[in-house]
Amino acid sequence: MKTRFRAWVLGSVAIATAFSPGTFASGWRNGEQGAKATALASAFTAQADDPSAVTHNPAGLAFLEDRAFSAGLSLGLASSNDFVGFDPAPGAGTGGQRRIDPQATPHIYWVEPVARRWAIGIGLSRGSAFETSWKNAETWAGRFESRRSELRAWDLSPVAALRLHERWGISAGLVARFADFAWARDESGFNPASQLDEPIGVSDLAADPAFGLGAVVGLLYRPDGHWSLGLRWRSGISMSMDGEATFVQVLSGDPVFDALAAGLRPFGQPVGWSTRIRFPETAVFGVAYSLTPTAVLEIDLERSAWSSLNRTILRIDGQPALDRAPFAGWESRITTRIGLRWNGLGNGEWRAGLFRDPTPQPESNLGPFFVGADRLGASIGFGTRVQRLQTDVAVVWEEHEDRSTRTHGFDGRYSTRLLRMVLTFGW
Repeated sequence: MKTRFRAWVLGSVAIATAFSPGTFASGWRNGEQGAKATALASAFTAQADDPSAVTHNPAGLAFLEDRAFSAGLSLGLASSNDFVGFDPAPGAGTGGQRRIDPQATPHIYWVEPVARRWAIGIGLSRGSAFETSWKNAETWAGRFESRRSELRAWDLSPVAALRLHERWGISAGLVARFADFAWARDESGFNPASQLDEPIGVSDLAADPAFGLGAVVGLLYRPDGHWSLGLRWRSGISMSMDGEATFVQVLSGDPVFDALAAGLRPFGQPVGWSTRIRFPETAVFGVAYSLTPTAVLEIDLERSAWSSLNRTILRIDGQPALDRAPFAGWESRITTRIGLRWNGLGNGEWRAGLFRDPTPQPESNLGPFFVGADRLGASIGFGTRVQRLQTDVAVVWEEHEDRSTRTHGFDGRYSTRLLRMVLTFGW
């Protein structure tokens, strides 16, 4: 049994790596974790009645009576991600575009009832992370802050659930997070001859794979045939990261300035770097109500303790002047989600949802390294079952509030819109 479980874990991680997600331009986010929940704008904590309950509220597993397995993917369909600069820097009309590669991001869940009131489950899904890369990175105006920045994470979640009573379910489990980090940017130095900052090289930071462990607890209460209450708490996850930074000098053709620039960065030699990051603690509370025998409405509120990221400092060995605090000034936020499901037509179920997700990032911290904005979104989806095969599909539209800064030093307006699809098969 241990050998098979170890093989399942290694195989799942291999699949996740093979389907490594493309770049999102939407700021920090989780991957979509099941098409059914996604179609409800993830307002699913008080229902959690399919295998994705492993992530949304593992207490829901206590009410599942049969073995279940589901797998699917999320895919970016279309996007618009633009930057327009302001004076004095980088200058009015200066433009840039963030890149989105429409690669698939998988999610996998397995649930096994082990006794009349007990069930266990395990899931693999995209964890909290961000990825931002810029088109024409070698020439775009913001390359001295970032050409590309990414913190990628995957969560492996084993959980157990117990039905205390016909109306109560509780659960507890672990979240094993695997993450890596990368950041590439151009370096500049002051040229006494021109009295200007000029390009002197390119730097690239890459982390070795890191691991962190957290906990998850869930509660689900169904007092009658109309109401359902759900609560899920997930701890923060701390992990240490380290790796290698490389600095490559770009010659200007001026031998005097090039000799001066050579001493400004550790060009031509690998330099170690390290950091400690604490992914935020989250807590979500949901209330669902059966409006009719065929329609259920749910409202969720989720608080994310983003302020834990403020302690993140990237430290370059022997180069304290190059240390960075990329998440300074972040604040905790509450996300609101509303979802409606209706199965009053045919043998399928229609779903729709709305959400509002405010950004934790202050204007002073807004820049090419990370672009966050308040997200407003709408989702719609459909699910149907043919014998044992359950098929769910969801489409999500995100409108990011245009975000501008005149206090950062690299000033301008950022705008983002996204269209995504999620497809899940279960049996």
